[in-house]
Amino acid sequence: MNCKLCNINEADQTGSHVTSAFLLTSQIGKRDFERGFLLTTDPTQDYTENKKADDIKEDNIFCRDCEKRLSFIENYYSTEITQKIENPNFKPNFETIKSKNSYYLQCKRIDPIAFHLLIYSNIWRASISTQPIYNHFKLSSVIESELQFLLDLFLPNTVDHKINIGLNNWVKDVRNCKDFFTVFPYIILKAENLENKDQTYEFFDNITHNPNHIILNEYIILSFFGKTEWVDDFFQLRDEIEITDLINDNTEICKVGVLPNDRFLKIIEMIRNLAVEDRLRKLEKVCVLELAIHGIPINQENVKKLMDIKVK
Repeated sequence: MNCKLCNINEADQTGSHVTSAFLLTSQIGKRDFERGFLLTTDPTQDYTENKKADDIKEDNIFCRDCEKRLSFIENYYSTEITQKIENPNFKPNFETIKSKNSYYLQCKRIDPIAFHLLIYSNIWRASISTQPIYNHFKLSSVIESELQFLLDLFLPNTVDHKINIGLNNWVKDVRNCKDFFTVFPYIILKAENLENKDQTYEFFDNITHNPNHIILNEYIILSFFGKTEWVDDFFQLRDEIEITDLINDNTEICKVGVLPNDRFLKIIEMIRNLAVEDRLRKLEKVCVLELAIHGIPINQENVKKLMDIKVK
C-alpha cells in the first residue's frame, strides 16, 4: 500500500500518531508512559482499561520520509506555540487582543501557513484513519484530496531520506508560494490555563459539519470546509464568540482564541454526560434482552439490579 501523503512510496512507517503526539503529551503523558482511556457508548466496552497511546497510532499509512515531513512542521509548531503559549517569559510572542466575552492571541513568531498546515494535517489524518476513535469522522473525498495535495505540496521534501532545508529557508520558500496556498477557514480555541489536563478529551464529532467540532486536549477546533457560515452549534459557542474576530482565513496572521476554563470544562462535561446517557440506554436494552433469555420477569426492579451489576 502506498503512503497516503505522497502517494508514491510504500507506507512502511509503523506507529504513526494520527494526532500529533506533542499536542497530547500534557493529557496522556510522555511517550512510552502514556495513560489513555477510551470512552464510547458501547455498554460492553471497558472504559477503565489503560489504552496508553494505542488508539491514536496507526501502522502503514505513511512512508518513513513523509513521517519526517510531518514531524518537521510539528517541531516548528511545538517550539513556537505549545512550549511557549502559557509561559509568561514568551508573552511578547503573543499579542493579546480583546474580543466578545474573551480575548484571542495573535501568534507572532510562527508563519501562518505553517500554523495552518499543522491544523490541517491533524484533521486530515483523523479523516483517513481507520482507528476506532477516528473512523466515524470523515471529510468528503474532495476535501480529503485537497488537503492531501496541499500538505504534499508545502511540506519540505526529503533527499536521501533526510530533510536538508533549514527552517528559515523553508519559510521563505513557503512565503514565495503563498498565492498557491488554499486557506480552509477555522477557529481554534484554547482553555485559558488548565492545570489538570488529564480531564480533557480527544474528540471528533461525527454529526456536525459546518463547522466540524473537534477537541484535542485543551484545544477546540471549529473547521469550515464549505461556506464560512456557522450552522451546527454542538458546543453552543456561536452566540458567545465573535467569528469575524477569531476566524483564521488568510496567510498573513494566525489566531488562538481563549476560553475561560469553566466554559471549556462545561463542554467536556456535556460530552461526557451525553456519552454516559447513551451508554446507559444501550445497557438497559442489553439487560432487558438478557432477562428475557433467562426467563426472568422484565420489570424496572430487575432491570435496575442487572444494570447495577454490569456498571460495577
